[in-house]
Amino acid sequence: MKPTDRARLTTALREQVARIAADLRPKMRGQAPGSSSIREKARQVYADEHVAEDFDVWTDLLSRRAAVLWVLKSVYVRVLEDRGLLSPGRLLDAEAQQLFERLAPNLGETAFLRWIYRDLASKNGGLPELFSVQPAEIAAPSDELSRALIAFWRHKDADTSAQWSFAEERFEGELMGDLYQELDPVVKGER
Repeated sequence: MKPTDRARLTTALREQVARIAADLRPKMRGQAPGSSSIREKARQVYADEHVAEDFDVWTDLLSRRAAVLWVLKSVYVRVLEDRGLLSPGRLLDAEAQQLFERLAPNLGETAFLRWIYRDLASKNGGLPELFSVQPAEIAAPSDELSRALIAFWRHKDADTSAQWSFAEERFEGELMGDLYQELDPVVKGER
């Protein structure tokens, strides 16, 4: 991927992360309707990590971590699809989503993405190190934001018909590591 394309991708993904983190934060603080159990889970992670910061301040960090994980998992799916390692496709294949919707018509886009991630984390999926649920993932984004993430990956430029592609990307650990650091300002600040 050209450096300019990588920079554009990073900027676009950072926007996705910011929107998802803003959606998760009130859930983790127990301020969203029906989120008291999520707040309890956040309190448990807070206790498990022996955090010194105020809980509400820390939930800013936790919501960003969860958002970064959610978005990075979508990147991993796209990389696997572009490299021909997922058959049938998951994220780019609109038919996969249509099948999911026929099987589970009331679940929505977040459940669809969660299904993709869990499938790939399973024994048969073979990639638990990339797709297993992490402690920070105590809440999921709204269907609206998951729909936007799916649309982001499926979008084709009207002029060039281009779509984000990792087919020609050389993987030496740089892309994913760099993306993680760029998407999570706390990690980037620790460098």
